Amino acid sequence: MVALLTTKLTTEDYIFMIKNRKKPQDFSRKRKMGFKDTLLFMMNMVKKTLQVELNKFLEEILDKTELISKQAYSEARKKIKPEAFIELNNNVINGLYRDVEDLELWNGYRLCAIDGTVLEIPNTEKLRKGFGASKNQSGEVARAKASCIYDVLNEVIIKSNIDGYKTGEREIAKSMIK
Repeated sequence: MVALLTTKLTTEDYIFMIKNRKKPQDFSRKRKMGFKDTLLFMMNMVKKTLQVELNKFLEEILDKTELISKQAYSEARKKIKPEAFIELNNNVINGLYRDVEDLELWNGYRLCAIDGTVLEIPNTEKLRKGFGASKNQSGEVARAKASCIYDVLNEVIIKSNIDGYKTGEREIAKSMIK
């Protein structure tokens, strides 16, 4: 319940929107799908085609009869900074640990696990330069390293990170723990 309330309050906050839109003119006019709606849809698990999911979201969640094209949604999505999701997640996690009184603890401590994985990311020159690459028979393949801290007893990811392919897991873990 804390996560839903925090998400609602954060996504409805005008200052949050101002900080997390790419340009001052983005989301300045009333559209079919504004900042909050676009953000919430982005967090939705899309299982069918994008257009089917958009129609379902608009009808069932937003209670709107007018439809939005997938192109219009894609344009709106580009106007949101990725940092919005980091801030939203931090607000939810901070609210959880601040407001929930019956959190599971082990001998008075949070029991956390850290794990990492290697991601194959779109193989563009920009991403190969930014994150690194591995070599195979076909040439270079862009890769990144992802890691997260997971509260085992309360089943929540506290922090996650995507870093360069060559970055060591311990180095990533230390930076996330800070």
